[in-house]
Amino acid sequence: MQGAQPIILITRPEPGASRLTQALGVRCPQARVLQSPVMRIRYMDAPVEIGDRAVILTSQNAVHWVAQTGAVPVGTLAYCVGARTTARARELGLVAHQMGDSAGELLARLTDTPPPARLIHLRGAHSRGDIAATLTRAGLPCAEHVVYAQDPVPLTQAAQSAFQDQTPVILPLYSPRSAALLAGAARAARAPIYTVAISSAADTAWTVPQTRARHVAKRPSADCMLDTIVAVFDAVQNLEG
Repeated sequence: MQGAQPIILITRPEPGASRLTQALGVRCPQARVLQSPVMRIRYMDAPVEIGDRAVILTSQNAVHWVAQTGAVPVGTLAYCVGARTTARARELGLVAHQMGDSAGELLARLTDTPPPARLIHLRGAHSRGDIAATLTRAGLPCAEHVVYAQDPVPLTQAAQSAFQDQTPVILPLYSPRSAALLAGAARAARAPIYTVAISSAADTAWTVPQTRARHVAKRPSADCMLDTIVAVFDAVQNLEG
């Protein structure tokens, strides 16, 4: 529909969905934002023995599990991916160090400067990078423990309707798994779709051929994703308007 205000479809689970929606409300208050999580985070209650190991935390969901269970003692050394994950780990009393914004950067830094403690990766059921096995092969023995699952959730009726309309849809893709789930749901979409992927892996997992344009954030960080979403919104608004 010519001149229609683009829709930004937020499919992250909470609390990321509300945080992003709030940030978009400040950066581009004229945007039409729909929330429709494509995954639900389900936390595991299986016990894990941390002992004297340092923990690897590659997502805020893992930190939330730490907060819920108290399974990681205060003062434990933590190697984290992302500024927000690191900050939250520090709030819980962990000695947290940010090791870049991606699993690849974390692996490079840990292998370049080996840590002084044994390691355990607290991760989701779907996790990229094969961190524990990669570190172990590099001579840094690393255990792993799944602390949460990412269960698929159907799109809301409003989100499904947005894909079938002619109004442009800007679709942030925050992980390869969410991109793959969304690609299945949007296979028959009629709306012009503009994707914003957090990484090349997430971009590759999006396999909808009728996508109008694809964008990848320069850095796999929340701030860079927000900047890219806003830039694409402005461009699409001018193009489609």
